[in-house]
Amino acid sequence: MWKNAVERLPDGIEYPLLPSSDNVETVNNEEMQFSHLEIVEEVQIILSHLRSRFPNLIWSGNIHTENYFASLKNDSGLDLSFSTPLFQCVLTFKEKKSRAIFDGITGTYGVSYDRELAITDLELACRNYQSAIEFKKKRKLPVILSFGYENIVLRKILKNLSCVSACEGSSVFSGKMGETILNPAFSVIQSSDSANTGFKFFDYEGTSNPEHSVTLIRNGAAVRHLSDRLMSLEYGCENSGSAFQGKYDTVPSMGIPYVQLGTAGKTLTEIVDGRDAVLVCMASAGGSSGDGQISFPVGLSYLLRDGKIVGRLPRVNLSSSIWKMFGEDYLGSPSDSLLKLSHIPTAVCFMDVEPM
Repeated sequence: MWKNAVERLPDGIEYPLLPSSDNVETVNNEEMQFSHLEIVEEVQIILSHLRSRFPNLIWSGNIHTENYFASLKNDSGLDLSFSTPLFQCVLTFKEKKSRAIFDGITGTYGVSYDRELAITDLELACRNYQSAIEFKKKRKLPVILSFGYENIVLRKILKNLSCVSACEGSSVFSGKMGETILNPAFSVIQSSDSANTGFKFFDYEGTSNPEHSVTLIRNGAAVRHLSDRLMSLEYGCENSGSAFQGKYDTVPSMGIPYVQLGTAGKTLTEIVDGRDAVLVCMASAGGSSGDGQISFPVGLSYLLRDGKIVGRLPRVNLSSSIWKMFGEDYLGSPSDSLLKLSHIPTAVCFMDVEPM
């Protein structure tokens, strides 16, 4: 690796900044003590439970544990290191009579392991799979969205928070930093939350934020751009420590950080407030337009009534404007979670739900 990096030096790739310096910090989450045989035994127990609980379903996927380690060190006094255990499980399932490659997907992950919580998470997407319900007309309903890394809605918001978009006038926040243009209940925080998520607390340029977090949107107002050191130099904005894209032989660049949503202390049941709601379990990428219109198909979702899953919806399409979703149609981010082991932020907002 060192040899390959040295061979790239003649390429003359510029980096007009001094290396990060004078920052020493270590975060070590306690390792999970699993032998190889114990891991195999846990996998067998989980699969045995799922097969017994859902005899009509076929399962495939992977379950594994790992101890992740990342460090960044130089001769200028920078010495950052992070280590954490990770339990990860992603399973697809299909009905035995189904001709599809798979009918649904479920998963869980965490920096610790608890068999009961892991099984509870895995059952969420299939617990009421056999209880299909009719849904024949378009309705505007509260939709429960996971704000995981690949979420298309999250990516759209972060793109508009980018200092490039905002400073060049192509962002909804351009010229409106500090103005409340979204719902006052909506806040977005870039946060590693290393103790719960397994996300390292520093980026590839060696930036680590105080308390490992920085607020990007506070009470509906954008207060910080998403940026890295190079973008901050070029556009004159404050660095948010978001250089999460790059390899050992490339210049670090801005990437997608882990984010949390501000909560108002309300549970999911309190936020939904007796309304029917849609829980999204498996969605496709869909598409979005420059003005924020968004639409995507959902392959697996459930109807919630009084906070409980009552049945599986047919394939539906969700549509709205992102700025309406997190403006007038935003209901909040619950303080509790349907997933018990994973720490994935959840947003609840009204969207148009239409059968496909």
